[in-house]
Amino acid sequence: MVMTVERDGFYDLYNNSWSGAIPVLDEIEKQGRENEAMDIIENTFAGEIPTDTQVNDFIWFDLADIMGGLFDL
Repeated sequence: MVMTVERDGFYDLYNNSWSGAIPVLDEIEKQGRENEAMDIIENTFAGEIPTDTQVNDFIWFDLADIMGGLFDL
């Protein structure tokens, strides 16, 4: 059985993320870059239906680097 779930915006995505994705999303929110993050995520998975784990892992391991040093001091 295949079930598709649509996340409605940054905060819905945030509420359904876990582990290492949470601090990345916290920093995105702190910097006010929610729309930028959502655009990157949507473009990354355009044309496919990713699993929740694929999206979470992308946020955790890749998104900060793509967003240009999200955690630079």
